[in-house]
Amino acid sequence: MNTEIQYEKSIPPKKVGKEVQFIEAKRDTPRNGQGAFIRLKSGEIFYAYSENYDGDKWADEAKCHIVGCLSLDEGESFGEKFTVFDAPTGYKSVKCPSLLRLSDGDIAMIFLARLPNDSFQIFFARSKDECKSFSVTPTLLGEDIDGRHAAYNMMNDRFYELPSGRLIIPLEAILYEEKSDGSYGYKGEECFLCTLYSDDGGKTWVNGRQMLTVPFIKTKHGLQEPAMILMKDGRLRMFARTNLGCQYECYSSDGGVSWSVPTPMEYFKSPLSPMMMKHVGDCTVAVYNPEPIHVLSVRPQLYVTHNCTLLTDRTPLVLSVSEDGGESFTRLYVLEDDPYSYFCYPAIFDGGDYLLVSYYHSNRTEALLSSSKTVKIMKEELK
Repeated sequence: MNTEIQYEKSIPPKKVGKEVQFIEAKRDTPRNGQGAFIRLKSGEIFYAYSENYDGDKWADEAKCHIVGCLSLDEGESFGEKFTVFDAPTGYKSVKCPSLLRLSDGDIAMIFLARLPNDSFQIFFARSKDECKSFSVTPTLLGEDIDGRHAAYNMMNDRFYELPSGRLIIPLEAILYEEKSDGSYGYKGEECFLCTLYSDDGGKTWVNGRQMLTVPFIKTKHGLQEPAMILMKDGRLRMFARTNLGCQYECYSSDGGVSWSVPTPMEYFKSPLSPMMMKHVGDCTVAVYNPEPIHVLSVRPQLYVTHNCTLLTDRTPLVLSVSEDGGESFTRLYVLEDDPYSYFCYPAIFDGGDYLLVSYYHSNRTEALLSSSKTVKIMKEELK
């Protein structure tokens, strides 16, 4: 069987960016990634990410804490890692950080803490000394939606402050019922979206409790791993992965309290994989896994082994550029095009005249969420 991937005869999209950090998975740290960046007042760039440290276990339920590192040279290199958060007493792990410079000058971080029954609690942390120390409190999310139990999840680099000062977090949720032994029994696999927001700087939080689902049809996975962006007209745009061949989107005109019916994003055809979108100066960029046919002449087959690695549909990884605030995307660039590796869960940092993008990199192994890579892209490359 010929597993070689050939480019189309037409010129493929331009490949951009250079590697500035590669955190290779090792036996004692088998999974590294799902991070976020923040610029410190000193000019340094702080990168916080999830690190599994449970022997050779890279699975979601393995022990995990949040570590960080600093760049002193505009993302050209990063220093040695240090521990930022270990799991609080009574929790199994912490992971998936997001970082945000608040309007009052403090830095906020949110992250997931995993409970023994494998549900999650979201923690809110505030730093007044540029990430040297944090005050940490749980958001007290609550579990009920319309009298039904729901478990919540969120991804990295997905925390927003609106012009009103409202802090808002997009969430994935799934209905469950509690078993006699205290564990969860999920009611199917279909997830829905909702939001969590605070109007007092993170002291108290409100569960939006609107269950956003794929309309009209029953799907296996529903809407998962959402992110947001603020449009020029003041509306919030929330988008999420699906197993329907593309991302889905919905809009809010009241600061995330109510949302339109989710609809397909026809441009962003993709597998069941998350997308990240951010405004970066005069442009808006989206990083995602497209349908590989956009970049390669044939679609990699799922689970075809080649050189002891897997071909998956989370390759290639591309960056698309919008010049109208995210209304339309007109330029496509390639970040990764190795058909024998796997790339996902991006974070984006705007450095002024450059971008940093970090993401999982399977490094041609079958541990799909293992190593982490950061690339630096000069904005002049995106022309």
